[in-house]
Amino acid sequence: MALTAVLLSCGQNSTPASNDTRVLAHEDTLPYEPNKSTVAQNELSSVTQIQQQYNAIVTAYKNAQLDSVSFKYNCDGEKSGTVSYFSEKGNLKLIKHSYAEYDHHEMVDQYFIEGDVPFFAHLKSLSWSFDSGPEGATKDAITEQRIYLSDWKAIKCLQKKYEIRLHAGVNPKPEQVPNKEVDCASSQSIEKPYRLLAKYWKTSPPKCLTN
Repeated sequence: MALTAVLLSCGQNSTPASNDTRVLAHEDTLPYEPNKSTVAQNELSSVTQIQQQYNAIVTAYKNAQLDSVSFKYNCDGEKSGTVSYFSEKGNLKLIKHSYAEYDHHEMVDQYFIEGDVPFFAHLKSLSWSFDSGPEGATKDAITEQRIYLSDWKAIKCLQKKYEIRLHAGVNPKPEQVPNKEVDCASSQSIEKPYRLLAKYWKTSPPKCLTN
């Protein structure tokens, strides 16, 4: 399905990140401004400051300045995925978790980090089902969440939903689908899944990643 296109291939050993920018969140939300300077984690208290720090990580990634390491896991075929870590000078900057549950659900979760604390999360989920039309026709229902965080607290939350029905000529460009600001109380909590992923950055990875 559609999310498989954004999977990033990287090995077990630390290597410079590739130039495939699809690993990053869509830039319709956070515009790419390479001249912005970095800010300390304790200064990330506004959307503007979060955007600046995001831009700094994007710049480092596009300039192949981030090291990467990853591991794969498989939970008896019920859930499987790849966790990738991107760091700069020993400091974790980005975690990307691409995974699938059973056959109909695929997810890509990305956490942008400063001082070991996430300040922005981009969560993308896809559920596919058979659709009316020609035999074998399918429909992809996609939801994206963008969560701005300050000291673990969500301060702004955006969401977009769209469908892809290739057999019917419905194939919207994700960057052209508008975001809708939503109540952060309804957004997915990211602390528990983030902490689960972060703890395996420098330790032996599990065969099965469970909550």
